[in-house]
Amino acid sequence: MPCIRRTASFVSSHVFGTCNLLQRWHRNAGAPTLTDEPPVDSCDDRSMSTIAAVGGEFWTPENPSVRVGGVFTAQVGQQAEVTLQSGLVAGVPTTGPPPIPAPRPDDVAGLILAAASGAVARLRPITIHGELDGGEPVTLFDAPNWNRPGVAPRHVAPITVFGANTSIDQGYCAVRFRIDHPHWLGHLTGGESSVVEDDKSTLSVEVSEGGNWLVYESSAPATIERLEIRAISGCLALAQLALYPDEDLVIPNTQVRVDADSPWLTVHGPGFCAVADSLRPATLLPREELTVERFGSWIALNAGFDGLAWAVARRLEVPVQLQVQLFTSLVEGLHRRLPFNQWRFPEVPDVERKSALRKIRRVAREAAVAEAETLQLDWLDPVTVRQMLADAVSHIGEVSYQERAEAVVDAVLAAVPEIGESIDGWPDHLKDLRNAFAHQLLQDDEGESIEDRRRRWTIVSRLAAWLLRTLLLLRVGVEPELLREKYLQNENFAFYRANLGKLIKELGWEDPPQRRPVSVDDD
Repeated sequence: MPCIRRTASFVSSHVFGTCNLLQRWHRNAGAPTLTDEPPVDSCDDRSMSTIAAVGGEFWTPENPSVRVGGVFTAQVGQQAEVTLQSGLVAGVPTTGPPPIPAPRPDDVAGLILAAASGAVARLRPITIHGELDGGEPVTLFDAPNWNRPGVAPRHVAPITVFGANTSIDQGYCAVRFRIDHPHWLGHLTGGESSVVEDDKSTLSVEVSEGGNWLVYESSAPATIERLEIRAISGCLALAQLALYPDEDLVIPNTQVRVDADSPWLTVHGPGFCAVADSLRPATLLPREELTVERFGSWIALNAGFDGLAWAVARRLEVPVQLQVQLFTSLVEGLHRRLPFNQWRFPEVPDVERKSALRKIRRVAREAAVAEAETLQLDWLDPVTVRQMLADAVSHIGEVSYQERAEAVVDAVLAAVPEIGESIDGWPDHLKDLRNAFAHQLLQDDEGESIEDRRRRWTIVSRLAAWLLRTLLLLRVGVEPELLREKYLQNENFAFYRANLGKLIKELGWEDPPQRRPVSVDDD
């Protein structure tokens, strides 16, 4: 295990962290001076955006004997940074391409490439250890130097740990974090816990005056990055899905510890310490649906999504074409990752089914090659024909996109039929637009106006967004009856229905829409 360096004064007297640990600094005649005020929990003080600045000594793990002075600053919700008096010796990289040879003076392209290569070398992220003026240790991870040559180096770090000189590979036994305003977890009681099924980690609640903590105790030591992806971001995504707030939720406080006997170490960075927006109680679901058991179930479920749930949880501020392409792809992606039927002949044992389908694929390839050889056409190469058939039948036995879309639509509309506004054929429209955008099909300009095409894109993108949000909430255990009741009482959903009805009427879709032919076979 990598060595962690701590100071006794830190452990005994200061829980010195990004959000809980930097004493407030004020500007006096343009220079920062330390006040006698006690440490401020800046992430819980939502009326201010606290900037902390403190001097210290800094070095790299590779060269601990080379130390330089500098000023460390941290702003809530931003990356921490340190401005050094001189450059640090970060060690010679052992991987990567060789240096770019010096270009000739008249080689403009070579000069530009050399300059870019130099900038990339300077921006190589490094780990910086430090000791602040009060004796508190600090570690900045993945911190490139953003200043140009000849200017004091300024390293900016997306992740900073206070209270230890450590490494990015350090494993931690637990992480605790708060979600946005204390109100959102205020209904939870201390001692509640849940076992995360996939790896038997534990999620529990720790009551605090500053807001309840969710405490994730990993079944095996895990790095900060893994804990952030799995536990912190995972739980935040579920809260975002369920509450559907006007402003995105944030994590105001994060702390980790190496083992049960170690102190909590505060983590700073945009994903670990940010100021929550003012409380807006209007939500999609009540906060009481965010139970410890549901968070625990979601962590295991979300682990297989590769972060895709965030595309559903947050509002997308991108052109409607990109929304259509993303959401129609997610219909397939989430269907594959959830316990839906993935194969035709699902009642047949896997070994038997795979063996039979493998034989069918082989027979199809051989028959096609034999026919190509029989035709004896100069341009019909049997080798090419074999590859064509191999590509065509590679997914034989899997359910089609159409069937996946039907399964998703049926599951969601059974719970909240108002999402579909009594219109049939939604799987067809999802499939048609998925194929059109995934394969970049040429549009029939004579058959549909650009205005109607945009209306259709808007309808499908908004429908798919609600389909996928509902699908995930159902899968994490929200009762269908409650889901429908709260949807019908939600202003966002009411506007969705009103806009959808307007667009459907403009397109003349009051009657079930006919399937639109496409020029690519459904895969």
